[in-house]
Amino acid sequence: MNHGNEDNPDNRQDFDEDINPAGIKSFIGFTYGDVVALKELLPVVTENADAIVERFYENIRHHPELMSTLEKADSTIERLKKVQKRYLLELFQGEYDSDYFMNRLRIGEIHQRIGLSSGWYLGAFSVYVQEITPLILRKYRFNGMARSQALLALNKIVFIDVQLAIKSYLKVSLDNKFADYQGQIEAISMSQGVIEFSLDGSILNANANALHMFGYAPEEIYGKPHSILVDASYVNNVDYRIFWERLNRGEYDAGEYKLIARNGKEIWCQATYNPILDKHGKPFKIVMYANDITSQKTQNVVYQARVRSYSAFIDEVAHGNLRQRVNAQGHDELSLIGGNLNAMTESLARMAGEVGEAGNEIFSTLSQLQSAVDVQSTGASEQAAAVNETTVTLEEIMATSTQTLGKAQQLGESAERTRREGEQGLMTVKQTISGMEAIRSRVENIAMTILALSEHTQQIGEITAVVTNLAQQSKMLAFNASIEAAKAGDAGRGFAVVAAEVKDLAEQSQQSTAQVQKILQDIRRATDRAVMATEEGSKGVDAGVLLVQKSGEVMRQLSEVIHETALASQQIVAAVRQEVTGIKQVTLSMSEINKVTTQFVAGTQEAKTASTRLGVVAGKLRDSVSVYKI
Repeated sequence: MNHGNEDNPDNRQDFDEDINPAGIKSFIGFTYGDVVALKELLPVVTENADAIVERFYENIRHHPELMSTLEKADSTIERLKKVQKRYLLELFQGEYDSDYFMNRLRIGEIHQRIGLSSGWYLGAFSVYVQEITPLILRKYRFNGMARSQALLALNKIVFIDVQLAIKSYLKVSLDNKFADYQGQIEAISMSQGVIEFSLDGSILNANANALHMFGYAPEEIYGKPHSILVDASYVNNVDYRIFWERLNRGEYDAGEYKLIARNGKEIWCQATYNPILDKHGKPFKIVMYANDITSQKTQNVVYQARVRSYSAFIDEVAHGNLRQRVNAQGHDELSLIGGNLNAMTESLARMAGEVGEAGNEIFSTLSQLQSAVDVQSTGASEQAAAVNETTVTLEEIMATSTQTLGKAQQLGESAERTRREGEQGLMTVKQTISGMEAIRSRVENIAMTILALSEHTQQIGEITAVVTNLAQQSKMLAFNASIEAAKAGDAGRGFAVVAAEVKDLAEQSQQSTAQVQKILQDIRRATDRAVMATEEGSKGVDAGVLLVQKSGEVMRQLSEVIHETALASQQIVAAVRQEVTGIKQVTLSMSEINKVTTQFVAGTQEAKTASTRLGVVAGKLRDSVSVYKI
């Protein structure tokens, strides 16, 4: 029990300067392993602390003298519960320094001062042991070593607190020393079997719990050696001798012991053998505190057998055998674990099957992926080469286009000059047509003049014909006149002369008209030819005009073509300039494509490497899953 006024500085007393925590812990055998074991119990104790404290005070309510003492202490149960819980948890917090020892001594002094006997105070430790021991057994039911360590650590810290409590009571009143000690023994005896041994192992005393545990009456066990409680084969073992030598040296021993009851029945005890020292620090007897754990041990044996079967099953599973199942009948925790193991194995088998199928699919897919990556890698390499070639070709096209642009510009300039010259030629043709029209007019005028001349010649011819006729008539008249003159003789001689002259004149006229006729015929023929020539010339002029007109039309069409050609040349120049600009952009784009293609080639190589590695992993996965038997 613990009371709240221990925290009041006014209640503190000066305790012995010779208090030695290290010496006490060394004497008890309290080690760092015990500290760790107790700290590991803190969560489970904390979880059950309220219940432990509640049962503790429920037990107090059955003892009026305790209730009376507490009422006189001017405290309340609820307040005491809080302090008691803190006191209980301090046992497992791992802080066992001088402050802990002094606080425990101070608590003992306070309990003695308020009139609480040491028996009741020390009995509280027995209640703690009774409440906490099952928690330890349950927590480490599958770990005997940890369980033993925890129980041993619990007994050690309880005995340290007991020693401190005893020391505090002894310090307050030496007269109550024996009573305090006896109260301690009685308190512990409430829950444990206690047997006292002499240093040679003879049984000096045994409490009711011990007598009941081993099935002996007092007279049947007092004075008998400790060896009647152990197996005969162990008595003759050197370890048994060493066990008693250690106890005689004052060394503490604790653990799980297989002992033998009166009827030969094996009993398993969680026990401690405690050398009791005299005032000179020398052992004078050995006290064994024991708890019967036979049922737990038997259950542990069954559990261990089942655990071994579970272990063998797990080993089979670990080696790939997923066909077996454990016997999980029952409703205990091991059965639940077995059921979970079976469910886990079934899930593992199902998962192994699914992983195997997935591994095969992955392997197959990776093979396809590898082939695709190879094709893609080859295609990417070819594409990269093609892009490089295209880039070179584009550079050549760029140079050619630049030259083409220069030539197109020259062509445009030439087309413009041709257009201007064509327009001048068209104008010249038009002027030629006008000239030919004028010539045709002149030729027509000449033809009309020649025709008029021909008509005049015709008229002259007709006149000359009349003159010729007159000359002939005159000649005939002259001839007749000559004849008549001749007939007239001399009278007619002068007339004959005249007639002869008229005849000569007529002949000359006839000759002249003949010549004129000839000339006129020549003129007529000439005029005829001139007329024909002028007609032919007129026709030639007409044909020339037509040809010139056709030439003009051709020149006009040619001018239009030249104009269109000039426009087309300008468009060609613009188009070639745009083409050069476009080729420059394409060249830049091809450079980017080349970079991207290079990166793509590198990416495909990385993808190929990754797919190869993944294929190795998939193969390992498939091989790993193949070891399972489903």
